[in-house]
Amino acid sequence: MDASEPSKEPPLFHEEVLRERDFHEDFRQTLASCRSEFAGTFCYASSDARAPNPSIKIPIDDGSSVQTVKLPWSWPKTRTPTDDDELDYRKIYSEALAVSFSNPMWEVYVEEKAREVARALGIPPYFPKLRCEFSSLIFHNPRSGGFKIPQNGDPGESNITIASMLVVLPSAFEGGELHCRYSGQTRVLDASQGSEYNTSILAWSNGVVIEAKPFTSGSPLVLSYRLGYIPDPNTPLPSPPRVFRCQAEVEQCLIAWKEGHFWKTLPGLPILVYVLSFKYGAEDLRRGLDGLKDSDANVASHAICAAGRAGFRVCLGGVTKSVKTYKISGKRHWPWNMGFKYLEEESKGWDRKDMYQITNVVCVDGGEDGLFDDGVEVEEGNVVPKGAFDGSQRDNLEHDRRFSTYYGDKRILEQHQRSALILLREEDQILLGVALNGYEWALRKVDALTAKYGYNDMAEMVVASLLERLTEFKRNSAKNYNELPAFDDNASNTLTRELGAYAIKWRLPALWNDVISHCNPSLEATVNSASLAVTTFELEMIKPGLSQLLKRMPTMCDRTSLITAMASRSQGTEGDWVGHLRVEALASYRKPVLEDIPTLVNIFLGQGLNSHESNCLDRILSSGSYEFLVNLAKALRSHRSSQPPLVDEEKARLDAIERRCLQAAFPLWKKFARSEYNNDDIAKKRIHALANYCLVELSDIHLCLALANVVQEGATYDIHTTLAGALHQDLSRAASSSLDTWGPEKVLKLQQIVVECLSAAARQADWKKPSVSVAQANIDQFVRLSLDAGKPELCYPFLDSMKTASYWTHHSLELSLLAQSKKIPRLNATTGALYDIRRSIVDRTITKWDDEPMFQLRYVKGTQRTLNIWIGRVYYIMTWTLNFKEPDLCVSLLNSVLKIPSNPECKSWHSAFYLPLISGATQFLRTKDKTAVTAEPFKTFFRLALSVYLARVLGPKTPDILPSEAPKRTVDVGCGKCANCRQLQAWVNKLDKEPFRVSARQEVRTHVERQISSAEIDDIVSMETVRERSPYTLVVTKTHEIVARMDWSSTQSDARAYLQCFGFNEEELEVVMGERYQDVSKAIEGEKVFELTESLVIPPGAAKGSTLFSASATPSPTSESNAVAVAGKPPMPKKPAASQKRKCTHEDSN
Repeated sequence: MDASEPSKEPPLFHEEVLRERDFHEDFRQTLASCRSEFAGTFCYASSDARAPNPSIKIPIDDGSSVQTVKLPWSWPKTRTPTDDDELDYRKIYSEALAVSFSNPMWEVYVEEKAREVARALGIPPYFPKLRCEFSSLIFHNPRSGGFKIPQNGDPGESNITIASMLVVLPSAFEGGELHCRYSGQTRVLDASQGSEYNTSILAWSNGVVIEAKPFTSGSPLVLSYRLGYIPDPNTPLPSPPRVFRCQAEVEQCLIAWKEGHFWKTLPGLPILVYVLSFKYGAEDLRRGLDGLKDSDANVASHAICAAGRAGFRVCLGGVTKSVKTYKISGKRHWPWNMGFKYLEEESKGWDRKDMYQITNVVCVDGGEDGLFDDGVEVEEGNVVPKGAFDGSQRDNLEHDRRFSTYYGDKRILEQHQRSALILLREEDQILLGVALNGYEWALRKVDALTAKYGYNDMAEMVVASLLERLTEFKRNSAKNYNELPAFDDNASNTLTRELGAYAIKWRLPALWNDVISHCNPSLEATVNSASLAVTTFELEMIKPGLSQLLKRMPTMCDRTSLITAMASRSQGTEGDWVGHLRVEALASYRKPVLEDIPTLVNIFLGQGLNSHESNCLDRILSSGSYEFLVNLAKALRSHRSSQPPLVDEEKARLDAIERRCLQAAFPLWKKFARSEYNNDDIAKKRIHALANYCLVELSDIHLCLALANVVQEGATYDIHTTLAGALHQDLSRAASSSLDTWGPEKVLKLQQIVVECLSAAARQADWKKPSVSVAQANIDQFVRLSLDAGKPELCYPFLDSMKTASYWTHHSLELSLLAQSKKIPRLNATTGALYDIRRSIVDRTITKWDDEPMFQLRYVKGTQRTLNIWIGRVYYIMTWTLNFKEPDLCVSLLNSVLKIPSNPECKSWHSAFYLPLISGATQFLRTKDKTAVTAEPFKTFFRLALSVYLARVLGPKTPDILPSEAPKRTVDVGCGKCANCRQLQAWVNKLDKEPFRVSARQEVRTHVERQISSAEIDDIVSMETVRERSPYTLVVTKTHEIVARMDWSSTQSDARAYLQCFGFNEEELEVVMGERYQDVSKAIEGEKVFELTESLVIPPGAAKGSTLFSASATPSPTSESNAVAVAGKPPMPKKPAASQKRKCTHEDSN
């Protein structure tokens, strides 16, 4: 081959290939190739029926005599084994030196089997000085759990164990299988087949996990051997032939990690934890490579060589995997002292969390210890290989009792402990030290380094790591250092203070500029550090740091204080530089706050606004809050008045700034901070304050008009009424000189805005959501504002918005208008308009007085009572129409009352509504005029009210044939002694239509029957025995004639009571009923059924010419003499009608 021809062998790692490979898998494979790879299997088992008898001799009785063990072995049958026997035998048989073999062929046999086992386990043939050493004789009694697995000895012994071998001597037993697990594989070794006559060999390599199953019967006898060697410095450890290429692959893998080719997501800690095969104690780890066994020593030695060339550090330590599993059950239990037994919640199933922790970390490559503290938690991504703990036995098991107290299921904590090889990049060691041990450790490190060597490269690395830590903290853990120790604001402040002091001490302006960008600008220490830096460095050197510090200061007050301190410390050498800082302080001011108002006022009170100050003002107007802008405007006005008189130019300039602040605040009147509540109330207060400021304080109607235009956009009912009230109030408070200055056109325009707001509010009124108190307040406010604005006609659209509102809302509006009309001393156009509006309201309430159920719960003098609200409402409307001489409204009201009998939902209209209503109405009319009850429209109303009762209530109950008048007599029945007879006596002599029943045994029933028969009342009652169930029931029923007479008598009594509620004498009844007068008496006597021959409607013109409405003039709306019309209560009669008990039936006006 030509030497110039490139090699066709591909490189170990190609860049494009590296980007696609998995680091965990590659690193695992490269390190696995460093182990002593066996060509065979990891376990071995065989049986031999021709094996020699070892002729085992053991000393007994303290060595005074020797006993030979006979094969096949069995437990002595002289007695049952006890715990004492087991301990005694185990003491004798566990001492290897006390056991001897009489048969010389036994050792030859064991050596042959050892070589056979070595070949099967794949131990390299060139491996020298392989030895097979007898370890112990293991005795198992019949109660043993399984084979006792011997320990391989202390790793510090002179010889190193490679494998273990058990020789199971002939003995009858069953069970005792050995389950061998290694690298995810499992094999079972069974020596029980033909165990009574065969000698079995069981062997396995180191690192194999053995699980011994219990014996089901028998007691085997076992000889334990170890296969090992004596280490020789001149003989290398067992390793595959390609060891040097293995190290090169490890090195290339580490370099690929270092250059970022493998890891897609960097774990929390940039370290690698490679899990070894064995678990070592802290003392073994401190010994380094000398404390490791077998393949772990190979891996560590190769890793150290490769890591040193790749720029990595290598450590040893312990790694613990903790597996927490718990189940949240559907029933969550709590302690009894919390007041309840349990809390039901939905079951969430099982939850699992794996945690990894490294401990006892020591450096094996000559580096410094102390980098890692014990108990450092790492992520699963740091651990190689993946699933290193899968299939391993747990080392510890704990139950968290506190957890099980609160939940139905326990949380189980599993722990798997192994040792590990820990690798990290050299450039990460300082960063890890800072992250793991905290900034205080790093500062002590810097102090130690600078005290010994001055500011050197190592100290610079530590400082750079601390600055990176500050950056990460500022960026909220950009590299996902979520599991690192907490780093809070206090730690950041302390660290920046110390680093700033280092920068000044070592005169490093670049470091100071970097550190000051992380300092808290609100701390006094930061200002002191900046002041000290001005005297230490040239100003140009620290200009970037000061500029950044000014930009990060939140308030202008702090910025000016810092600039003032800089100027005082610079001793007049700053030149234009301090002025440049002032410009930057204004240019970077973005978030105005209330604390800056005095400072900004001082700036604006200077000699005019330059371009920078003008830009600052523009930013304030665009980013300031409502409170800031309004308070800034007030502060400018206050400072201007407290200063000496200003020239016209300065005054105009400050007035312009003040007005610009207000104009910028107008659109913010409905923007609130998150912490503010009751935003509606705050908005109303702001509208009042702005209107007052513009009209009263500034006397600027243009600003007020601008405010009105802004507020009216998208305004609600409350905002419109608030704006109207504020403008009207402030307009009335404005000085007359201001009104003359504004001119009539501007004032008229403002008044028009008030009217427009009220008109818009009238259209927006919503009567579905507000409560009773809110609705009442809205009505009173709107009526007052309308009258104050001289526009009572605005109540018409307000009334139109109430079409779907209840009777109570209309009634409240009418009362509010009444209250406002009383404030007017004399009649005028306003009172007339108010009366017309009230009349419209009453006209609408006529259709709404029955919009709620008749009976409602009301509080009367602190007591809850059920009242008939319909009666009170009808009384109020009726008295209003009579007082204001409105016959048409009265007829409309009476017609609405006459519709109630036709309502199928109101079945008790005659007793619950008509009877008390008519009784009170007739008595009220008599107080106005003795002949009012016979005047129209009440004459027709009373005739129809009586006719509809006689036709629809009395008529259906009138019998076709009136029952005969049975003789009335007091019946004496029964013995008078027993309870049944006394109850029978009372039942017969009272108006009770229900049957009388006696459920008792036959003697009692027969007694009652004989008493009834002897009383001779067969014309009154009848008897019947019901035999449906035991005991039988005697049913005594009144005769049909008696029941019919009782029903008709009750119906007549109700009809006479209804007629009496009218309070008519015979002459008045005859006038009211007219030609139907005789029909009334016949209907009540039952002689003739009353027929309704006319419709239940009063003609519209029935009240014309009536004496009730014949007054020549309408009474003044402000002088209503009748208190009933004001309070909305029905008239209370002086005396209740005969046999009628007057009830409180008026509706509570509240």
